[in-house]
Amino acid sequence: MKAGSHLIQQFSRNRGQSKAEGGFTLLEVVLVALMIGILASIGIPSWLSMLNNTRLKKGQAPIEEAIRNAQREALRSKSGWMASFRQQDEAIEWTVHRSGTDPANWQKIDEPTVTLDPDNTNLDEEEPWSIGFNERGEVSNAPVQITITLTSNPNKKRCAIVQTLLGSMRLAQDEDCNL
Repeated sequence: MKAGSHLIQQFSRNRGQSKAEGGFTLLEVVLVALMIGILASIGIPSWLSMLNNTRLKKGQAPIEEAIRNAQREALRSKSGWMASFRQQDEAIEWTVHRSGTDPANWQKIDEPTVTLDPDNTNLDEEEPWSIGFNERGEVSNAPVQITITLTSNPNKKRCAIVQTLLGSMRLAQDEDCNL
């Protein structure tokens, strides 16, 4: 019983300590804040770069899909089809339509931070920009390129390039999108 009463007595003494003796020292708080700052300065730029790349990929995917759909429809129907693109207010819009018809049924690319880059797009001079395929799925004016960029960073780019008359396409980024 003596050992038990000794523990109770020690516990009672420790409970009576003033709050000034507990907690963290100023040095400990400053060191933790410094470590958090260093980790944030390393991680935040990488995270922002990843976020920008994701936005560009999200904007590039519908453009690639529209071009491939136009080529597929041209082959299937054995007639000319086009993929058309335009900048409407803050959004890029696209549509796939038969050649010789007015573009309709515009669909928005759901990424407001992405815009068309007319300086690195070599399609028609005026909007809507169009890539046309003949009945054999061939593009008449290869190579053609449509480029998107971030509104906040015009140096970050993604593009879809129809390289050959046969309509083979590749995707590129940044410097590879400069005309």
